[in-house]
Amino acid sequence: MEVVVSEKGEELVKRLDEISQKENRVVNMKRLLDLYTMDIFAKVGFDVDLHGVESDQNAEVLDAFERMSVRMLQRIQQPVWYWKLLRWLNVGPEKQLAEDVKTTDELIYGVMSRSIEEKNRAISASSRKDLISLFIEKSEAEYTKGVHTKKDLKLMRDFVISFLAAGRETTATTMSEIFCFFFTVFLHF
Repeated sequence: MEVVVSEKGEELVKRLDEISQKENRVVNMKRLLDLYTMDIFAKVGFDVDLHGVESDQNAEVLDAFERMSVRMLQRIQQPVWYWKLLRWLNVGPEKQLAEDVKTTDELIYGVMSRSIEEKNRAISASSRKDLISLFIEKSEAEYTKGVHTKKDLKLMRDFVISFLAAGRETTATTMSEIFCFFFTVFLHF
């Protein structure tokens, strides 16, 4: 993980250097740090490189992930019958949510399939293991009450989504707050 963080840190510094070369350019640090943390968590969790910092563009899965989070918050504020009706009719934000879930599932299940295939063929593309590979190894060695735990791909997917959601938002927000804190402290000196 340290290697990934330092590699992505170098990319972030290069991107900030590019931006600083242009005059009168405002930097949305929160967005840049969102891209940075998603790049790190995708690489550590999936061994997938999204190149968000270099391209300054959200990966399709990041856009889908953000829309899914917003939709879940909207559901809480709506009557249950309303969003269930929209889901049943497959219209509006519920249709978009279904498409976003499909996009996210395709990425995650694709990476899981690749990891399982590599494990079965005993192939390791790199010396470091991604989160999914570690989860697969653990599920093969784990015993619960004397019974071997079977691989549950849906559970693994849920675990990875939780990892991304918890890690990406909290890390990017904390880093943004630290930048704001240092900026205000240095203004007073």
